[in-house]
Amino acid sequence: MEKGSFYKVNFLNEKAHSGETKERGISNSKEIVFVRHGQRGVGEGQTSLTAFGREQARETGKHLRQQGIDLSDYDSVDVFASYSGDVDPQSHLPRAAETIQLVGEALGLPRSTKTPKRLTHVELEQPINPSHYNHNELLRSHLPENYSLLSNGEKVKAEQIALSKTLDAAMADQSPEAVAYREEVAGAAAFVLLVELGLIKSESSHSKSLLLIGIHSTFLEWLFKEAFVWKDQEGLEHIGYRSLEEIGGPLHYAEAVRMRLGTDNAGQVKAIEVVFTNPRRPVKSGYLNQEKLIGLATAYAKLHFSE
Repeated sequence: MEKGSFYKVNFLNEKAHSGETKERGISNSKEIVFVRHGQRGVGEGQTSLTAFGREQARETGKHLRQQGIDLSDYDSVDVFASYSGDVDPQSHLPRAAETIQLVGEALGLPRSTKTPKRLTHVELEQPINPSHYNHNELLRSHLPENYSLLSNGEKVKAEQIALSKTLDAAMADQSPEAVAYREEVAGAAAFVLLVELGLIKSESSHSKSLLLIGIHSTFLEWLFKEAFVWKDQEGLEHIGYRSLEEIGGPLHYAEAVRMRLGTDNAGQVKAIEVVFTNPRRPVKSGYLNQEKLIGLATAYAKLHFSE
């Protein structure tokens, strides 16, 4: 994205739409469904979706329909994805983009008209702060020695355990470089959400829209570490987590997270509600702390879009 673009940042200006008529920004709602990519290959140059990963994506789409997502309920539907990773020779898409395309198809979107758009809100493929660890290399180091002999189901379990260990190790690193990288990734997610909140305030009143976004692991995990507000089984409220296991671990393959954004009948922005679709998670829902979001997104904007 070019510096000085539209995204530079109306979300920071609470008065950005104060001069507009009452016909805009009143009682609007937008649901964003983030979906982590399905099972991927784990070898060098083999990180596109497996056949099992494609089936996982289709099942996620079916599950979302069962949860009540009906495309006819929305005034607009859009599809975005991160385009990092190896491109599959059949679909011509990297894993996050192919996953969200398959989810969209299962929800009823025609493939020909809904190839995912690149998520240009943020520069996901070009972080300013380089990763302090080699994600794929560390992930592979945590796989069992007999990994190649495992069934698909067993591989999925082994890969989830390896991902948890990988992110725990990454989170334990408190070096300035590690902290800067995690905050930048969290800021990218916060920036996406606050840009969408800004757009809600400019849209025709009483509009309802749906965004499907294909992502990679860590995109939401680092955001949740900083800004996710949730209650434990005793009813105590927490912001963030000390260990990913407190909220059920990192996102599983093709797991969807629903976020609900909106404005009230006075045009004021509501807190962003977070709903996990995985019934096995100990935490079912929560919301994002707006002050934390603005801080993360502001830092991200200054890092990437300052003149």
